[in-house]
Amino acid sequence: MYQDSLISVAFDESMKAVMDNEEQMEAVRQAVSEQHARLVRNNSSLASRTPLLTSIEGPYTESAEELAVRFHKEKKMSQFRAVAAKLNEEAAVNMARTFYASKEMDYFAVLADALPESEILNLSRQAYQSRYEDAFDLLVPKLPQDQIETLAQQAYADMRLDDFEIALLSLPAPQRSEWAEKAYADNQLAYFMETIRDLTTDQLGAWADRIYADQRLEFFEEIASLLSSRQREALAEKAYADNRVEYFKEAFYDLPQESVAAYAQRVIDDQRSRDYLFVFDGDLPGELMDKLAIQAYDEKQDELFDRIIWGLSKETAKTLLERAYADNRTEVLYRLYSKVDNETLKALVDQAFNDHRTDVFMNLCNDLTSEQKAEYANQAYENQNLDILSNLIYDLPHDQVLSLAQKAYDDQQVRYFEMVVCELNSADIAKFRTQAKKDGRDEFYSMLENY
Repeated sequence: MYQDSLISVAFDESMKAVMDNEEQMEAVRQAVSEQHARLVRNNSSLASRTPLLTSIEGPYTESAEELAVRFHKEKKMSQFRAVAAKLNEEAAVNMARTFYASKEMDYFAVLADALPESEILNLSRQAYQSRYEDAFDLLVPKLPQDQIETLAQQAYADMRLDDFEIALLSLPAPQRSEWAEKAYADNQLAYFMETIRDLTTDQLGAWADRIYADQRLEFFEEIASLLSSRQREALAEKAYADNRVEYFKEAFYDLPQESVAAYAQRVIDDQRSRDYLFVFDGDLPGELMDKLAIQAYDEKQDELFDRIIWGLSKETAKTLLERAYADNRTEVLYRLYSKVDNETLKALVDQAFNDHRTDVFMNLCNDLTSEQKAEYANQAYENQNLDILSNLIYDLPHDQVLSLAQKAYDDQQVRYFEMVVCELNSADIAKFRTQAKKDGRDEFYSMLENY
C-alpha cells in the first residue's frame, strides 16, 4: 500500500517462496513504496506501471555505509543506488568527495541529491575553477537560483561560454530574457544565441524584427536560421522592399521553391540582377530558367546570363547559340557551345568554316577528334582558307601534317608548304630538301635550307 491505494506486484516463477515469507514481503512493500514515491517526485512515467519482482537479495548484516563501499568495489550500480538513499549525510558527503576526486561521475551522480546545499555550492565552485565540466553540469541545477545567477555572471565575465550555457539553462525564463538583453547590448553574439534557444517562434520573430530595425547584420544572420518559413517570407519581403541585400539574402535561403521562382522573375523585372544574382543559384523550374535566359540575352545582361545558363534546356541552348552566332556575340557563343548536343555543335562548326569565321571555328572545334580536324584541314587547303589551315596545323598528327606537306609540294604551293613545314621533323625536312634539289625547285630548296 502507498498513499491509501494498492499496487500490484508481479512475481516470476522463482519468487514464489517470497510470498510466504512475511519479513521478505514487508521488505518488498517498503521497496515498492519508496521506489514509487521517488518516481512520482521525478515525474516519471514509470510510476504508473506494475513492478515485476525477479530477484531478492539479503538480508544484509552490514550498515548502509559498509554496503555502499562493498557495492562500489564490486561495481554493482543497482545495489549501490538502493543503499545510497540510506546513507547519513556525513557518509554521503565523504563518499561523494571521493568519487568527485576520482572522477567517477556515475557514482557521484547517485549521491548528488543527498548532499547538503553548502556542499553542492562548494563542489560547484571547485568544478568551475578546475574546469570539471561534467561535475559542473550535474551540480548547477541543484543550486538555489541566486547562486546559479552568480555563477552565470562569473562565466560571462570570464568569457566561458560552455559554463555560461550550463548555468543559463538552469535559470527561469525571465532571467534568461534579461541575459539576452545584456548580451545583445554588449554585442556578445555567441552568448546572445545561447539565451534565445528556448524561445517560442513568436519571441524569436520579435527579436528578428528588432535586430533588422537596428541593422545588426551579424545577429540577423544567426537568428534567421531559427525562424519559421512564414517569418522568413515576411522578412525577405521587407528586406527586398527596403533593398537591403544582405538581410534579404539571409531571409531568402530555404524559402519555398515557388517564392524563390517569384523573386527570380522580380529581380529581372526590377533590374536588380547585379546585386541579387544569388537568387539564381537555387533550383528554379526549368521553364523559368529558359524564359529568364532569353530575357537576359535580349537585354544583354551578361552577368545574369552567365548565372542562368547552367540550368538551360538543350532546346533553348540551341536557339540561343544560333542567335548568338547570327548576332556575332561570340562571348555568348563560347559560353553556350558546351550546352548543346554534338549534332548541333557540328552543324555550327560547318557553318563557321564555310563562313570563314576563323575565330568562331577555332573555339568551337576544340572538342573535335583528330580525324575531324584533319578533314577540315584538307578542306581548308582545297578552299585556300589559309587562316583556318594555319590554326589547325598545330593540332594534327604527324602523318596528316606530312600528307599536307606532300600535297603542297606536289602542287608547288610554296606558301602552304611553308606553313606546314614547321611541324615536320628533321628527317622529313631532309627528305624534302633532297627532293627539291633534285627537282630543281629553288624556292622550296632555299626555304628548307633554313631548317
